[in-house]
Amino acid sequence: MDKDWSADWSERIQAVYPKRSGPSGWKGSRLMLAVRSAVKEHGWEVLLNGCQRYKDFAQESGKEGTVYVQTPERFIAERSFLEDFGYEAPKSRDEIAREEVARRDSDRLREAVLRGSHFGITQRPGESLGAFETRIRLAEQGHRVSDDSDSAGLAGSYAESFGTRVASIAGRMRVGK
Repeated sequence: MDKDWSADWSERIQAVYPKRSGPSGWKGSRLMLAVRSAVKEHGWEVLLNGCQRYKDFAQESGKEGTVYVQTPERFIAERSFLEDFGYEAPKSRDEIAREEVARRDSDRLREAVLRGSHFGITQRPGESLGAFETRIRLAEQGHRVSDDSDSAGLAGSYAESFGTRVASIAGRMRVGK
């Protein structure tokens, strides 16, 4: 027998293995043979570390103490102790909403870049997505928009022109006393 093999092999594993409901699965010659084979092939440290990772996973995911914890025999015989058991907690509603907004913004940007490429317009460093889309809309409406023009100034001049026209119309509509 292996020099690291000890009579308390079951206790050594149980100390780092997650609890389960239902039959414990700690008795039987098939488990002992699976443990012996695993220890011979990978060593006690690898086996015990794998059991500890599985216990951490079961605790984090809420599976410890349920029937969803594998029996030790199956876990060891199938070499599951070699797995990583990375667990990612479910996302909160806020996280999901933020990811959805980011995905929509990414889709909007991708679409804007495609539309802007038809007019030779690219997004400037630090330019907001809304300002970039405004420059593209102006170009689509037939206004002359270049990449080096100031979109705020251009949009402001259109707004100023519109305001002047509205004021002019309003002035003509006034009725004298």
